[in-house]
Amino acid sequence: MSSLADLFRNTVNDSLLKQTADLLGESHENTSSAVNTVFPALLSALVTKGNTESGARSIMEYMTGNNLSLSTTKDLPTFMTGGPALETLKANGADILKFLIGDRVSPLIDSVASRHGLRTSSASNLLKIIATLLMTSLARVAGEQNMRAPELKDYLDSQKEFLTDNVPSDYNEIMNIPGEYIPGTADAEPVHTANQQTTLSKLLPWIVLLIAALGLFYFLEKGSNPPPDPMKKENIDSLNNVRKIDSLRNQAMMDSIARSTVRDSLSGTPDTIQ
Repeated sequence: MSSLADLFRNTVNDSLLKQTADLLGESHENTSSAVNTVFPALLSALVTKGNTESGARSIMEYMTGNNLSLSTTKDLPTFMTGGPALETLKANGADILKFLIGDRVSPLIDSVASRHGLRTSSASNLLKIIATLLMTSLARVAGEQNMRAPELKDYLDSQKEFLTDNVPSDYNEIMNIPGEYIPGTADAEPVHTANQQTTLSKLLPWIVLLIAALGLFYFLEKGSNPPPDPMKKENIDSLNNVRKIDSLRNQAMMDSIARSTVRDSLSGTPDTIQ
């Protein structure tokens, strides 16, 4: 079964890209680079929407309840010449964009225009055209394979590998693709981790400075406080020992004086120490 990316590449060849660029009044290079990011971005939104059976069912109901002509992909070169058919295609595209990403269409248009150097009107029309091609391609596959909601969910899930390296991260943020479910990177860290790491890197110097300040405060506070109890006890014990030694020395001196006086008394010498 062909992937949606393969169907899109087979439909939008280089000749059609040039025709689209001429229709939009933009350069071939800018139009081509925009197509290469817009298609994966809208496919990312579609895959995310169909990530559950209820979501896949809503997509099925949308495709059967709206005017999505399966001949669009075949008649696209004719549509790109302008006229009522193109206006119908763009009107369908506007409705599809609203179905896929809701009120985030305008920010996505601005981002596409800024990234690829397109006028806002050109980016808007390009998004509508690609959205129509994406949904009609899906309707074609679903019809050919007689899909129901569970099969459609599995088919959309199989598109994730293509999306891994093809969707600009800012597009996912604009379309509000949940951080815990980025198509093609289900086992990767959420997209907000990068922002968290950036925030942490900005705060790290202040954290280090705070730790250093607390350390300095601790040592200054420690130096101004009296010695802890064990040190105080050691100082008191040392002082008591000095006093005991002085007391012993004084006692020894008194004993020596007493003995000298007794000897002098026995020998008849004056009771005076010379």
